[in-house]
Formats: sequence, structure tokens, C-alpha cells
Amino acid sequence: TICINILVPLLVSLTLANIATGKGDVGTYLWPLAAVAAVGAIANYYGFSNYLKLTAQAQADLLERAFNTILHRSVGFHANTIGGKLVSNALDYPTSFGRLGDAVFVQMIPFSLVMVIGISIVIAHSFLMGLGLLAVTCITIVLVIIESRKRSAWRAERKIVQNKMIAHVSDSVVNAQAVKTFASENRELQTHLNLSNQVLRLRFRDWNAAAKSGSMRIAMLLALQIAFIGLVGWLIKRNPNVLAIGIFSFSYMITLTNRLFEIGTMIRNIEEG
Repeated sequence: TICINILVPLLVSLTLANIATGKGDVGTYLWPLAAVAAVGAIANYYGFSNYLKLTAQAQADLLERAFNTILHRSVGFHANTIGGKLVSNALDYPTSFGRLGDAVFVQMIPFSLVMVIGISIVIAHSFLMGLGLLAVTCITIVLVIIESRKRSAWRAERKIVQNKMIAHVSDSVVNAQAVKTFASENRELQTHLNLSNQVLRLRFRDWNAAAKSGSMRIAMLLALQIAFIGLVGWLIKRNPNVLAIGIFSFSYMITLTNRLFEIGTMIRNIEEG
């Protein structure tokens, strides 16, 4: 993460600055760039492939644990529990662990590293540029967290109704013979329709809020990007020596703001997991 998302762009920026100013040799940073890129690619392959092995093993262990737990529950428990929904929950258990692991290890930790180390590098070379990046980051993160917490209760409500709908479908299918014996097909369909309409209403409310807040965040980020570009241009005009860090800051800000949009998804995946 550090090599690919921070050091490679930084060395590219230094190379471009040398080309633009003519003060240094173009090849000065090429060998370090090649070495960092190679280390990043190898580390990414090694780390990600082993993370996938870990996730696969963990999911297998969790499913075995769930199955073992279900088999050792009492006869009364199974008599009072819908079998289809129980199986669905057991299968969702290891899948949710995979979602939680992806959110933490594949998204949250790399994002935090890129954010903290990248901003620290910029601050070390130009305090005002780093301060601008920090302001953009903090404003976006605060807005995303506020929006996510607001929608969290809505998602929990929708999940409860959705579980009821799935449980009803499972119950009706598992006991299809009883449904047909009492000619209750229309009643079961009507119950499903009522639950489905509740899920649909809650889904529309949540997704409409997401679309509205997402559009507002895009507008705000564009405004902040324009302001930051103006700041970088002003600082470079005052001191041409910060050209390299200015190029890095600009490319880094684009990467960072794109990742900032993923914070809401990270939080949602952690909650759901």
C-alpha cells in the first residue's frame, strides 16, 4: 500500500519536477522508482494471496462451528425455529466475516495508511499544502460519518423487516404441503406482499438519502479541489522549489478524495458484517 500508493507517485512527481526545472538528471529517481514499484507489486501479491487463504480457512471454520452449534441445539429449539432461515443465517455467518475482513484489511487499513503517511509527507515539505489536504480530508470524513450514522438506524430497521420477509418465504416453502392442504396460497402471498412493500419503502428512503448526500459531497469535493489547486499554484509561484511536492499533492489529492467516497461503504460493510 505504501509503496504503490505513496512512494511511486512521490518519485514520479520528483522526476517530473526535474524534467520541468531542468535542475536534475531525469534518471535520478528511475532506479528507486523501479525498485519501489517491484517491492510494492511483490508485497501486494504475497499479502493479498495469503489474506485470501486466511479468509477461506476462517470461513470454513466458522461454517463448521455454526453447523456444530445447530446440530447440538435441543429438539425444542428446532421445533420452534424455521429451518430454512436457520440455514440461511448459518451460511451468512462466514460470509459476513469475509465482508468484515475485506472492510477492515482491504479497505480501512490501507486507506488509513495512505491518508496519514501521505499527508505527513506533504506537511514535512510544505506546511500550507499539508494543512489544505488535512482540511479537505477532515471535512469529508466528518460529513460521511454524520450521514452514515443517520442512515444506520434506517439500515437496521430495513434489515429487521427483510429478515422477517425471508423467514416468511422460508416458512412457506418448507411447509408448502400444509399451505396447500388449507388452500392458503393467496394468504401467504398477501403476507409476503405486505412485507415486501415495507422493505421497498425502507429501501427507497435509504437510497434516496444516499443519492442526495452523495451529490452534495461531490459538489463539495469539487469546490475543495478547485480551492486546493489554487493554493498549490500560489505556493509554487512563490517558491518554485516546492514544484515536486505540489505535483505529488495534486495527484495524491485526487486519489485521496476518490477513496474518501468509499468511507461510507466501509462503515456500512463493517456494520453489516
